[in-house]
Amino acid sequence: MSYPDFLPHPIRDGYTGQVSSRRKAIQMEDGQYNRNRLWTSQFFRKTITWRMSPEQAQLFEAWLEYDVARGTGSFDLPFMGREVKVTPVTGVPSYSSDGFNWLISLEVKQLVDAPDIAPAGDLPMWPSNFPELEASGYSLAQTGAVTVSDIDAGDPQMRVRFRDRLATYSGTVILSPEERDQFWDFHNNTLINGHAYFLAPFESPNSTELKRARFTNSPSESSNGSYFNILLPLETMNIPLITYTQYLERTEGGEERYFEDGYIDLGYFGTS
Repeated sequence: MSYPDFLPHPIRDGYTGQVSSRRKAIQMEDGQYNRNRLWTSQFFRKTITWRMSPEQAQLFEAWLEYDVARGTGSFDLPFMGREVKVTPVTGVPSYSSDGFNWLISLEVKQLVDAPDIAPAGDLPMWPSNFPELEASGYSLAQTGAVTVSDIDAGDPQMRVRFRDRLATYSGTVILSPEERDQFWDFHNNTLINGHAYFLAPFESPNSTELKRARFTNSPSESSNGSYFNILLPLETMNIPLITYTQYLERTEGGEERYFEDGYIDLGYFGTS
């Protein structure tokens, strides 16, 4: 179904999009999750907005009703300089007014083909031409660090669960339209719809280097003027930490404490 000439094209304002990646996650004994795809092909869900006059809004409603099978059929949508085949998710748009025109939003889905081949060899690397993660909104949380055991009497007992430091983190990168297309090609094909590990951007008090990581959920995007905000939900097992020797050297009395009885250098935790 072609998009009709009598209707205006969608606007960028209010646009959001996310791959509907159905995953099965099973937590393992070491705290990590074994994540698997439920199927290969996936849908890209998008919220599209139109600005229409009252007459155009009437024609839009009639077009969905009569030509798009009450909003259940597929049609070719011209958006952001290209045409993509989409299907409404609910078939029912939402309406708001700016005082002069109707703002009509509709959630649609676009089929994303399965990747051709799986990555092999070295870990894929975050594209070097992409900008750094935005400091605003960045979050980092260590997960599964300790386990708590109930006992018959007294307070629960805590112990370190595993040596590796697992963390989930999320950050936003602002990309141009060309970089946005490059990102989704990297996510869908190189990373097998976001399921493969890769060298990802990472920020912490100890590091701003790339770390081995993977997506915990599908990235989401939204319009930012002529650019796109891409939100990256990630996890890594490689949170850096200074060694105990470095800690002693950089704190008061570190040299004397180095020779105390019972001192153990835990330098095997490393800094990478």
